[in-house]
Amino acid sequence: MKVSVETYNPEWPRQFQQIKTELEQILKSAQYKSIEHVGSTSVPGLAAKPNIDIDIVATQENLTQVMDALNAHGKYYYNGKGGPDRYMFGMKQAEMPPRNLYVTLDGCLSVRNHLAIRDTCLRDSNIRDRYAELKRELATKEWSSTDDYCEAKNEFLARLLEDAGFNNRDLRDIEASNALR
Repeated sequence: MKVSVETYNPEWPRQFQQIKTELEQILKSAQYKSIEHVGSTSVPGLAAKPNIDIDIVATQENLTQVMDALNAHGKYYYNGKGGPDRYMFGMKQAEMPPRNLYVTLDGCLSVRNHLAIRDTCLRDSNIRDRYAELKRELATKEWSSTDDYCEAKNEFLARLLEDAGFNNRDLRDIEASNALR
């Protein structure tokens, strides 16, 4: 299978804002820290799979409240753990734009990973451009799954995270978590 990687689409931030507004309404009775646009669609100029990646960041005390609000609304459903302190939610009915929704614990490795990659690519256009080039190159290949495509990016992302101050233990934990997909 080929993975679809598109040139940056300036509609992605607007699409995220629409989803965020909807999530704020769904979560109006729950407390959470933030709703973050993460992943490649959050970085202007970065080629990406056209899926909006979203982390709802919650504290341990508010985690159940956030997850219950998402489940009770009826649009989203709990779809299992996506690693330590990261909870995946699917949509009961497909909707555009496609999205990957996660509830993560504040300060957990998953959200720190997502934010570090996003923020580094936002700050450094050379890193952003090298990452885009890698993604476009990988998109020309055949993959048995999207996970295999993601795994092929791990070496580049590990270097980025190491430069961002992640220690060896964190990098090993990220690698192990990615292998669980």
